[in-house]
Amino acid sequence: MAQSKNARLALDEMGIDEVCEMILNGQSYRQIAAVASVSAGSVVSWLNETAERSARAREARAQAAILWDERAVEVIEKAQTAEEITKARELAHHYRWRAKMVNPKEYGDRTTISGDPENPLVLSQVAETRAQLIAKLEALAKPEPLTIEGESEEK
Repeated sequence: MAQSKNARLALDEMGIDEVCEMILNGQSYRQIAAVASVSAGSVVSWLNETAERSARAREARAQAAILWDERAVEVIEKAQTAEEITKARELAHHYRWRAKMVNPKEYGDRTTISGDPENPLVLSQVAETRAQLIAKLEALAKPEPLTIEGESEEK
């Protein structure tokens, strides 16, 4: 997406530090664009123009996730009437969703199973267990000689 030279100059003048500060304070790209007098698309293009700016903006969004989580708690705590509580639930749900989207590692629904330094996951145990199961199945598959009580095995 092409951005105008004026938009680039306005954002360059504002600088990545100020843009990241605004992101950390929970401001949207539309709000940042309004302050710089450019379009929201120009902000997105400007941020993605260099790897460093893109990475810094991504990190600022991830750090700002805590603000969205805190806003969810605040809006519920401030609600007084049934109507306010209903609205607060919807807003809290949205704020938590937003936190999850900008920082899925911290606020997402996905669970990662991993070991810790004291109890690491050991994949060799799976192979050992499989080998033990195969040995038991092979033992069960071998028929044992049938003996009838009172008969001797020697003839």
